[in-house]
Amino acid sequence: MKTALVFGSSGLVGQQLVQLLIQNNSYQKIKLFVRKKPNIQNPKIEIIETKFDNLEILSPEIKGDDCFFCIGTTKKILLIRQNTKG
Repeated sequence: MKTALVFGSSGLVGQQLVQLLIQNNSYQKIKLFVRKKPNIQNPKIEIIETKFDNLEILSPEIKGDDCFFCIGTTKKILLIRQNTKG
């Protein structure tokens, strides 16, 4: 059985990916690296809450078989930021 590491699990793509990983019997454990604890409960899920400011502390947790990076933003968020910040 495999372990998946997921960065960006709170976004649009990340949420969908986590659901697919939960359904995939190849994965025994899914580690979510997050800034804010998500409202998701599943026996496969392990949540690692971090500010991402000290990667040495995270180093022991970053062990797995597959790593997924879903970090990004939507066009809508970019437009909101541009319009509010100038």
